[in-house]
This record gives sequence, C-alpha cells and structure tokens, in this order.
Amino acid sequence: MPQWLLKSIGLIISAIALFSTKAAGRFAFYLFARAPGAKPESDKEALLLREAAPRIAKAKVLRLLLPDGSVVAAYDFGVRQPEQCRGKVLVVHGYRSRTEHMLPIIEAMRGHDFQVVAIDMPGHGRSLARRSHLINAGEAIDAAWRQFDGFDVFVGHSFGSAAIISVAAGMISGVPARRPYKLVTIASPTRLKTIFDWFASETGMSAAVREAFEGEVFTLSGRRLEEFDAAEGMGRIRCEALVMHAPDDKEVPFSNAEKLAAAGPHVRLLSVPGYGHRRILSAPPVIEGILDFLGVRDFSNAEAELALIAKMSFDKASEPRQRA
Repeated sequence: MPQWLLKSIGLIISAIALFSTKAAGRFAFYLFARAPGAKPESDKEALLLREAAPRIAKAKVLRLLLPDGSVVAAYDFGVRQPEQCRGKVLVVHGYRSRTEHMLPIIEAMRGHDFQVVAIDMPGHGRSLARRSHLINAGEAIDAAWRQFDGFDVFVGHSFGSAAIISVAAGMISGVPARRPYKLVTIASPTRLKTIFDWFASETGMSAAVREAFEGEVFTLSGRRLEEFDAAEGMGRIRCEALVMHAPDDKEVPFSNAEKLAAAGPHVRLLSVPGYGHRRILSAPPVIEGILDFLGVRDFSNAEAELALIAKMSFDKASEPRQRA
C-alpha cells in the first residue's frame, strides 16, 4: 500500500475519531481487512495468469461455502496414479496472491504421486469475499478439510503459513484443530500484532484508536490480538514441520523462521538464501526440500526436473496418516 494512501487513510481515521474512537477503530479494521480482489496488480501478474490458465484448467474446481456466506474456490489437481497415492496435500497461498503462484510446488508434488488440493483464500483469486483475515482464512481451510475428508500435509506461503499453523493448533474460534501428519511453511510471519502495529503506525493512529482497532479482533474471534502467535501455535502442534525462509526476505524477516524453529525438536529449519519473499515459491531448493521432507528421496533426475519447474515459474510424505 503506497505511503500517500496510508496517510490519506490516517487523516480519515483521525476525522472519524473526533466523533467516536470506537467507530474510527472499526473503520480502520474494515480497511485493514478489505479483500484485495481478483484483479491483477500489474501487467506482469496478468501475463502470469494467462500463462498459468492451461495448467489451472487441469484441476477440478469446487465452491466451498463459509459461515458468513462467502464462497471459496478449491482446486482438486487429483493424483497422477491413484493406486500409488502417497497422501493428500492442501496448499494455501499468501496475502495478495492466489493458487497460480503455487503451481511450481503443486506440480512437483503431483508429479510424485500426491493428491494435491489448493484453495484461493477469501477475497483472492476466484474466491468471493469482501474481507480477508485470519479468521475466514481458517474457516476456508476447515471447509476444505471437511470437503476432502482431511489432509496428510499442509503447505502454506506467507500469510497462508500463519493460517495453516493457526488451524492445526486450534487457534481459530469455531474451527476444530485440524492437524495434518506433516506441515510445511514458506516465508511465514509469526505475530499477527506486528502487522497491526505497522498499519497503526503508518496511518498515525492515536493510542485510543489503536486500542479500538485491535479490539475488533476480539469482537470477530473472541480472542485477543496477542494470542495469535504462530510460533506459540507451532509449539502446540507437535507434528513434523519444515520451516523454509530466505534470509534476504524483505517482507517477512528471517527472525520469524527462527522463532518457529525454536518451537521444538519437531520443527526443521531450511534457509533458502537469495530467493526473497516471492521467488522462493519456484526455488529448486524449496521444491527439493519439500519432496525430501515428504519422503521422496529419489533425486536421480532432480537437476533436469527442477530446472523445468524453474523455467515454468512465474519469475522470468510420507504414507497417509491414520485418521481417528
């Protein structure tokens, strides 16, 4: 969000606060949680979507209904050889992203006989919603879990990583803890409050308005903002987890990955230098790291395979777990 827009929003919030700090906080949260929509942000992204269209068309698209009436798009990419299926994987993209950005990971896993399902988060891609926040992201993951009778693996990027951790840890009110056998995070933030602090600071909120702004989280979820801490949630999960992050990530500092890795011995940290926040999704070390973590260790053709995945990128398991 450009600085001039943040400053303009700050002036409007300050004007509303003259009459009611509660109304100002509510308005700030409305803007903060506003869904980005499906329109491409740039010509580069528009080209990305056109090039990805034939690959996305291979998936079966389902519509999942959330409690607030919004609709989430789920993509079932199926499994290449059903009789050799290694397990079911749910893939969740980040904020201002969509399933197309996750295709390098999706196609690599499907190529190794995983059944892969991906969702467009509320208000992203083909999912229809006016708001996008951690609560309805968790509800979308829960809807996919119920539709596909659970998953063996969760894979998330950025905000999507925080969402899968929150769901697995049972941190979303009204959503049962949905715990896969293994979990993979890529460039994940940890404390939700950090994002709120940034928005409050950039818009120049007063202390009173900031308190009302943060209070909207409790109104929506029944939990205080400080309780949404992915590192704390990772400590609760206790399933095997792989945390991948680039030290040069300018959007989400590498310290977030270190906090996740410190959650316990069940968490493995993989540093992926040189790939930033978004290019990391098509990075060969990430693809190989995921496959290795999921038990696919035959990399006899890895160099050629990963080069093909990188070329197709947008920047030009284990056995199934037993269910209760």
